[in-house]
Amino acid sequence: MSNCLKNKKILLLKNNCLPEDISDFLQNNGYIIKSIGFEISSINKEYENFSPDIVIICMKSEENLNNVQAVYKELKQMKTPIMFITNNTSETMFKKIKEISSYGFIVKDTDKYVILSIIETFLKIYKSNFKKTRNYNHWQFDEDSPVGILKCDAKGNIIYANKRVLEILGSPSIKETKKINLLNFPLLIKFGLSNKLKYCLENKKSKTFEIKYKSKWGKNLWLRIHIKTNINKNKVLGAQIILDDITDKKLKEERLKHLSNTDFLTNTYNRRYFNKRLEEEIERANITNRKFSLIMLDIDHFKKINDEFGHHAGDLVLKSIAQLIKNRIRKTDILARWGGEEFIILLPETEIKNAAILAEDLRNMINNLKFKDIGNVTVSLGVDNYHSDDTIDSIIKRVDKHLYASKSAGRNCVVTGI
Repeated sequence: MSNCLKNKKILLLKNNCLPEDISDFLQNNGYIIKSIGFEISSINKEYENFSPDIVIICMKSEENLNNVQAVYKELKQMKTPIMFITNNTSETMFKKIKEISSYGFIVKDTDKYVILSIIETFLKIYKSNFKKTRNYNHWQFDEDSPVGILKCDAKGNIIYANKRVLEILGSPSIKETKKINLLNFPLLIKFGLSNKLKYCLENKKSKTFEIKYKSKWGKNLWLRIHIKTNINKNKVLGAQIILDDITDKKLKEERLKHLSNTDFLTNTYNRRYFNKRLEEEIERANITNRKFSLIMLDIDHFKKINDEFGHHAGDLVLKSIAQLIKNRIRKTDILARWGGEEFIILLPETEIKNAAILAEDLRNMINNLKFKDIGNVTVSLGVDNYHSDDTIDSIIKRVDKHLYASKSAGRNCVVTGI
């Protein structure tokens, strides 16, 4: 092996089709090998930590190409050469591989020394082509890239930004963009990019991460960012930063998360989410010894409202009471619809006596609500606080017991665990 290829790093993506002991063979011949599966999360992590010179994808059949194409979307922006080892040499496979990589494939059963020779030739060709094209074609690719590409020097000064960067950030011009220093611009410090860039430059590392960001020009967005340090003869010259606008994806995820955690009718949290938060609050109380309280309330004679005035009237009552409670409680409190006409409130760091005062206040406010045709509506409430040996079930059972005591006492009242 020539000295220029010594210690080159190979990232092997495989699904149990790798020729036997090829990893050890390549390692014995001077390559540094890292073998992983096709999981996207593993690929991102290992690529970032390992920084390979070449990616070799080992695959059994055409069915694997869906996975490979998904993987390739992650790898292509990192501009690392890719080639294949496969046992399928059909015309279809060949055409599909050519769509992904211009470097072709190696047949699985090829002699190990032939494989070694092919990889060495491949790396030499890639290095030669890269030298020929990087002065023009590389920059042309950057300019037409679907992702934003920034280049900075070791002091954080922007030396290049493509058109997509302007679109992503809402910047009026390259000139305005270059006024920003990536290491000391306040917004970049606030949202965490500056510290991550500084870490990469100081430690000669690459890093991929996501941030929620508001640009200098007022654009709110989510970015997936990949920082790759530019090193020459062990000296850090700067970095290339790839910006991928993932705002639509993140907003969709947030909407789906909201829907999964929310009661559609009342726009309060649902029972599943409330139990999760209650479990977290119990864990926090065990650590900090800070108590919290619960209020459970039930709308009195709600079935009668539905029967006499219809479900539309019942829905209006539920939504109105939910909105009244939300307007009265703190932002840190958690309101959820517990059942058909039941609500429950989690009050972090609240003693039971203060929770009882709030419960009485809510009872009175709801009693003073006036609904057309229905008139006024009342609620019954139970209140209790956290005990050191509580579980979700035990504290819910206790506050529920107080609620039913309130109903037994004639409704429209508060019963507490005091």
